[in-house]
Amino acid sequence: MNLRYGIVAILVAVLFVVPTSTSMASTVVITTIHLDNVPDVACDEVWVQDGVDMYFTHTVAEDCDGGGNCSFAVDPGGDGVWLWPARLVADFGESYDITKVEVDINDNCGTGCTKAFLYKDGVMVGSTSNTSSYQTEILTVVPLGGSADMFAVSSCEGQILGSTIRIYATALPTAESSWSVMKSQYR
Repeated sequence: MNLRYGIVAILVAVLFVVPTSTSMASTVVITTIHLDNVPDVACDEVWVQDGVDMYFTHTVAEDCDGGGNCSFAVDPGGDGVWLWPARLVADFGESYDITKVEVDINDNCGTGCTKAFLYKDGVMVGSTSNTSSYQTEILTVVPLGGSADMFAVSSCEGQILGSTIRIYATALPTAESSWSVMKSQYR
């Protein structure tokens, strides 16, 4: 009889304690950020685009110009944004861990001038740059060590094309959602 109660206690522990683990209750999310309706914003002014906090900001030391510039424009035809030089940042905060980003660009300043970066807690964990100029290219960046929470792309004269930033991420469960996420995986 004691063995039966011991097995029941183990089952209860597995069903109610393990689902709060972030590794078991996470789900893969693929988000496409559409840049065809970017509002009129100033440098460092945050707006929400497709559920993601976005902003243009000043370039930094690892960018093409060595840092300090924030010149950008929204393509009037709705075909993305131009960086002359500037950075475009997508900040996921603590809701997601980014596992890969793909961004379609058209670079007009030379090989290695348009760059994509991933950050985790403010530390760069991945980067890549263009290998061609004056043609469309897909930059793909994957974080070293597994995940990131922020993405940036910079250029001295480059275009981020239309609806072309694809973010692959893992959703991190909250205390309220972890049990429902776990239940949905076993239905």
